[in-house]
Amino acid sequence: MKPRCLKLCAFGPYAATQTIDFTRLGDRHFFLIHGPTGGGKSTLLDAICYALYGETSANERSGEQMRCHLAQPTQPTSVTLDFALRDRTYRVTRSPQQQRPGRTAERMVTDSPKATLWNTTGGATEECAPVLAAQPKKVDQEIERLLGFGVKQFRQVIVLPQGKFREFLLANSRDREAILQSLFQTEFYEDIQNALKNRALEIEREHSACAMAQNALFAQAQVEDAAALHSKGQQLRQEAAAVAELLPSLRDVQNAAAKTCSEAEKTVDKLREDAAAQGALGRLLKRAEEIQSIRSAVQQARRALTLAIPRQQLEQALHNQRTRAAQLLQTQARLKDATAAAQQAQDALARQETAAAPLPQLQVEVEQLKALTVKVQSADAARQKQAAATDHLQTLQRQMPEKTRHVNELAAALESTVSHLKETEVCAGA
Repeated sequence: MKPRCLKLCAFGPYAATQTIDFTRLGDRHFFLIHGPTGGGKSTLLDAICYALYGETSANERSGEQMRCHLAQPTQPTSVTLDFALRDRTYRVTRSPQQQRPGRTAERMVTDSPKATLWNTTGGATEECAPVLAAQPKKVDQEIERLLGFGVKQFRQVIVLPQGKFREFLLANSRDREAILQSLFQTEFYEDIQNALKNRALEIEREHSACAMAQNALFAQAQVEDAAALHSKGQQLRQEAAAVAELLPSLRDVQNAAAKTCSEAEKTVDKLREDAAAQGALGRLLKRAEEIQSIRSAVQQARRALTLAIPRQQLEQALHNQRTRAAQLLQTQARLKDATAAAQQAQDALARQETAAAPLPQLQVEVEQLKALTVKVQSADAARQKQAAATDHLQTLQRQMPEKTRHVNELAAALESTVSHLKETEVCAGA
């Protein structure tokens, strides 16, 4: 940073406006500010420092305290600094908090601190130059950004006011490092140093990780160091070569084993087929037993069918017996009538004998009686046959429910057997 022009107004011992044009020095890099004690030499340094940072060079007085007591009340205190930084020029104006007369002489008005920073590169005026900052704090931040250091470092590096050079020499190494780093802009080398340190730390971490991995590999290989690992590697190579020599014979063994496995699989398939055939044979044998039982049931059904014909004959015999019983009843009735007639004849014969009737008529009556006696005997034989037929009929009637039930059971068994036989034939056909 190189000052170009400094303008003071009611600042320090300067009651009026003072302008110092540093451009008149030309290319001179060194110049001397001299004068009697109290002449305002340090005030110039205070003004430069105040214009940039809002603080004096020695930080012993504030901006409000730098107002000249001899200045007119209507004259405001302000400092304007034009400076060059590399290939650009800037202007900064700053004024402290101060009082000025109001509209009435008795009343004073307090103005707040003000600061403005312009970029005057190319000779632009305040009216045309772009404003970089327009508030004290923002101006401080922008100045610090442009110059690269704060007010404390500016006092120690640029200004070095009276009595402060010894403070710089007695500063600790950390503070002097920061000052010199800002002065000579060694941040680039610090970045390189930090990058190298970080890289060294990374390499150290990678080395530690590699060492841990190496130790893990040694432990896995059951060796102590790289030489032992190399020796074991050679041993493994020799073993690998021996295995490579045995590989053809092992392949022959593998092929033989594969062939044996294939034959074994075929044998297993045959065994499975045999087992399946045995299972099918067992099922067929079981079905044969069922078919045999079905045949037996069919034979029983056929015998039951043969019993159905005697049932019809029995029913016909019963019908005939009932018919004969009816005829027997009729015969009995006729026998009763004949008996009554015979009794009447006997009575008549007795009366005839008593009355001594003529013999021819008696012979006729005797012949009639003989005929009636024959009929009576026939009736007795018929009565006996009727009794035997009645007994046989009663026996058949008693046996009829049992035979009917048996015939019904045989018929049901026949129907079930025929249905099961049909199902069996359908399953056998499927």
